[in-house]
Amino acid sequence: MIWIEMSRDETHGGGEWGFGKCLWSPSYKRGDKKSSWLFWKNLLDVQQGDIIIHLRGKGHLATFVGYSVAATDGHETLEHPPEAGKWNYATSYFRVLLKDYQEFKEPIKLDNVFSKYHEQLITYLENLPSTPTNRFFVYQSGRLQCLNGAYLSKCDEELLSFILSKWDEENNTLSSSTPSMLSTAEIWRKVRQRIGQHAFAEAVKKTIILNVVSQVVILMILNF
Repeated sequence: MIWIEMSRDETHGGGEWGFGKCLWSPSYKRGDKKSSWLFWKNLLDVQQGDIIIHLRGKGHLATFVGYSVAATDGHETLEHPPEAGKWNYATSYFRVLLKDYQEFKEPIKLDNVFSKYHEQLITYLENLPSTPTNRFFVYQSGRLQCLNGAYLSKCDEELLSFILSKWDEENNTLSSSTPSMLSTAEIWRKVRQRIGQHAFAEAVKKTIILNVVSQVVILMILNF
């Protein structure tokens, strides 16, 4: 699974709760422990090995700056962010630890994505299930814009292809002078590789389950 983290603040929780180190949110809305926001609950659906694309900044400064890998499944914890800010009211939080954070060699401005693929993204949104859309952006008042509060949202390969613009891998290679920063083409290769690995793992799981079920059925028939 691919996810997009839309991080607005620079602190992001501080310490080991900082940007690129984990995803986190309160587990419930202020004043209502029985209610949570869809984009917060998404953290519980994250699985180890999932890809997280990081979108950072507000308004015209919003930029895709890099990606990381989920080091743990999403879970609820009683631990508290060092700098929780306006979310300090919560007594428990949803959290996902991250690893292998890599910056894009060339950050990708969200405005450029919205401008270049304006019509395609509108069509993309129209073709999504009516409820919930579970995406970080919407088309309102005649323009594409971020959905306020959409902290963690799903991202399929079609949406990812718009974000990464299907860069020419031959002309946008990894720079040896900046080994810690990956080109978008390299990210695209790595993401597709991980998607393939995940699909393979799921296929293996299904095969094992089917084999076990088949053996159980056969034993039941023989013992009937």
